[in-house]
Order: sequence, then C-alpha cells, then structure tokens
Amino acid sequence: MQLVKDRFYIWYNRVATVLGGILILLTVAAWAIPGLAFLHDRFGFIQLIGIIGVAQVIYGVAFFKRQAQTNIWVAGSLSSMILALGTIGLVQNSGQLHSWMLIGWGVQVAFSGIFGLYPVVGFDFLFTFYCVIVATGQSARNALEPVALGAVLGTYIVSAISYAIFKRLY
Repeated sequence: MQLVKDRFYIWYNRVATVLGGILILLTVAAWAIPGLAFLHDRFGFIQLIGIIGVAQVIYGVAFFKRQAQTNIWVAGSLSSMILALGTIGLVQNSGQLHSWMLIGWGVQVAFSGIFGLYPVVGFDFLFTFYCVIVATGQSARNALEPVALGAVLGTYIVSAISYAIFKRLY
C-alpha cells in the first residue's frame, strides 16, 4: 500500500516524534510549574496528553524502524494515528469545536495525503464522528454553530486538497 517514497514516511514519523516530545514537555511544565497552569486550564495539556506524547516518542524511537522493515506505510500510519489521538485530545480539552488546536488538526489532515485515499477518508470520518459526539453530548450547547460546521467543512476541503497534491507523487 506504499504510495510515496520512504523518505516521506520517515519524515512524517520524525516530525510526529518531535511533536510527541513537545507534548511531554508542555504537559510536565503545565503541572510542575505553577505559572504555566494555564496550559492545562486553557489549552488542555492534561496528563493523558502527556501519556500520548510518551507513546508517540517511544513508538517513533523504538518501534518505527522495526515496523518500517516490514511495511513502511503501516509504520507511518501508526505514527499518524498516535498523533491524531493527541491532537483530538487537545481539541477536546481546549474548547472542542471552538478550539485553536483545530489548526494543528488541519495541519495533520493536510499531510494525510501521503498515506493515500483511505487514510484521508479515515481522517474525515474520525472528525465527523467526533463532531457528532460533541454535538449530541450532554454539554452540547449550540455545538453546530457556523464556526463548528466550518471546521468540519474545512477538514473535508483540506483533506481533498492534500490527496490531490500528494497523488502526483504516487
């Protein structure tokens, strides 16, 4: 199922591993330094986000190369899935569909095209599923505002553009 050259998947894993390390650092700082408490209060850096960051770093450093010997597409996809967990976690904890962390989600979706059509559709499905859960949840108050609908539509548009751009490299 590999679609682009190996270097794209290796590059993606390296960036994801660095981002995992940043998640760890920001989560520890948010809980250890009282002046940075706004990181967990306003931006959602709770302990679970730190644990996902640890998982991302461990996978990127210890397991990616082993999996890449078998199938580098699968190795890159797993790295992307772990990063998606962290990103969606930050979105959920920092304002849900009105979170500034949606920019990070958009960037991740923008690079999902290197994995082909199915992961692109998977990102769209994941975000649509998330939006349905948020819109119908117990604390749903005006969850389907234009900003929220724009986030969903933006995910679809960015993923389609990503697929079209990276399709040239298949």
